[in-house]
Amino acid sequence: MDRLPKEEKKKKLSVKDLNELAKWDLNGREIKNSIKTVRNWCVVQDLEMSLERLESGIRSTAPQAMKIEEGGEGDEREDDVAPGAKRQRGSLASF
Repeated sequence: MDRLPKEEKKKKLSVKDLNELAKWDLNGREIKNSIKTVRNWCVVQDLEMSLERLESGIRSTAPQAMKIEEGGEGDEREDDVAPGAKRQRGSLASF
């Protein structure tokens, strides 16, 4: 019985959280994999899903993914990033 899935703790993400997640340059498969991984981790660990956990999951499941930050300066290519945007490469992190 201990190995059966626990009940999922549900927490709604705010509009601000969704806007932060929208900054990640991901395809549909990467989004699905990240959400499923974080959701399963949260269920097993009895945690609520949060923006921080989702971003950590993105960095773990799609390490090549980049987050586009508005108004930053950095090593961007004009043909690859919108004007005034800065790309941040994801890094591996624990949830």
